[in-house]
Amino acid sequence: MKVTFINPPWYFKKELLFISQNLGIGYLASYIKKYGHDAYLVDALLDGKHNAVLVKTKYQEVYRYGLPYEEIAKRIPKDTDFIGISVPFTDLATITKEMSAVIKESHPDIPIICGGVYPSNLVDDEVVENVDYIVRGEGEAKLVKII
Repeated sequence: MKVTFINPPWYFKKELLFISQNLGIGYLASYIKKYGHDAYLVDALLDGKHNAVLVKTKYQEVYRYGLPYEEIAKRIPKDTDFIGISVPFTDLATITKEMSAVIKESHPDIPIICGGVYPSNLVDDEVVENVDYIVRGEGEAKLVKII
């Protein structure tokens, strides 16, 4: 099986202050390879670090840094069996909801799996709307079972 892992865009109030290395999806990719599966990474934050879009949220105006959702969907290889999205922060709930909707439009038959601190602790309808699986807690062994 092949899993495409996505490090989504992020919100910042002004300029992009830092690029976070998403070690979680690195660990997951390494772990599934140990069990004979393939991994592909779309780092939407790093690859789109110069792309800033002003977004008006319920409480403030922020910039979304990262690849546009349509570009993220285009970068998912056609032979992908599962899509994994890392959601480490509450701020990424809206991004995940919007991004997964676009991904589902172009890849309706590929299951989407979300994991990370946010879905592990604060699952709500906004995040799971276009998501097929939520992994709570440490995801390595659980992901292998799903795929």
